Amino acid sequence: MAVGTGEGVAAISRLPEAIAARTPRSGVDGPLPPTAQARVEAAAGLWWAALGAPARRRERSPARAPSRTRP
Repeated sequence: MAVGTGEGVAAISRLPEAIAARTPRSGVDGPLPPTAQARVEAAAGLWWAALGAPARRRERSPARAPSRTRP
């Protein structure tokens, strides 16, 4: 996936359907039971929240020696 093309967003929007497609069913090909649907929606919500969270930057420790650079 190329950055900035929207492919990632499209793939993420298909996540609940992909999870539901791989969830075992009880022999009936239909909607997920309410408890399974709630789990899928919760997983998708966590995924969306993780995507929206700012990336954590590693702070440089003041005790660390500065890196050497060539003049």
